[in-house]
Amino acid sequence: MVVPFTQNHITYQAQERIRKLVAPLTKLANVHYFCYRVQYSDNTFFSLITHLDYFESWFTHQFPLCGYCCKNGWHQWDPHLPKVDISKELGIGHGICHINHHEDKTEIFSFATKPENDRIYDFYLNEQNLLKKFTSHFTRAAQDIILEADTHRIAPLQETMGRNKVHHPDLDHSCDRTIDKFYYDINQPFSMLSERESQCFHFLIQGYSIQEISKMLSLAPTTIDVYIARLKSKLKCSTKKELVQLAIQSGLIEYYFQD
Repeated sequence: MVVPFTQNHITYQAQERIRKLVAPLTKLANVHYFCYRVQYSDNTFFSLITHLDYFESWFTHQFPLCGYCCKNGWHQWDPHLPKVDISKELGIGHGICHINHHEDKTEIFSFATKPENDRIYDFYLNEQNLLKKFTSHFTRAAQDIILEADTHRIAPLQETMGRNKVHHPDLDHSCDRTIDKFYYDINQPFSMLSERESQCFHFLIQGYSIQEISKMLSLAPTTIDVYIARLKSKLKCSTKKELVQLAIQSGLIEYYFQD
């Protein structure tokens, strides 16, 4: 359901709770701004945010909603946000966001600090796993608010519609063989694994037993043994511990907050 954006909206009601969830990041690295936005293919969206004055400024200035056009992953604000000083006026700066596209929607997690905090990029660079953990933690801890916000989506101003799906030709390398080879090379030796070997590898480093993997893949345990023997040979690892260490070194293991 699309509703008008008024002070009775869940975005206003949830502000203090969002700030409390972000408080540990503020103490840790002065990350005092956070926004979780979900944007749908029909351009409706909702935002849960620590700074309502900044959110309101997007309506006041009729800015396009950024992030929908970006690829999955981490992005700095500067190349994508309008060239205005409104964020600095509100004491917000050096922002980054994590984009996560789904079939029918896009999740955008934004983090920022104060304009004078130039060292924040050291934190962003070294603590991406921590920030990724926080995004997972947030969607669980604020699940009730997210469900309510989803039923009270906001329609963007007419002036901002149609400016969200922007194509970035500089990000499209699908036809560039040099780039394709580069991606293949940096994924070595994992790019040598077959699909089944890759599945067994990922299940194995997550702690699943051979019996559990055989059930999940509907294959005999002896077949799983063969795949694991092959992947160990290709990855030049003799034990499960070595496989896990290789996965950690290669950045293949993601971490999440545990309940």
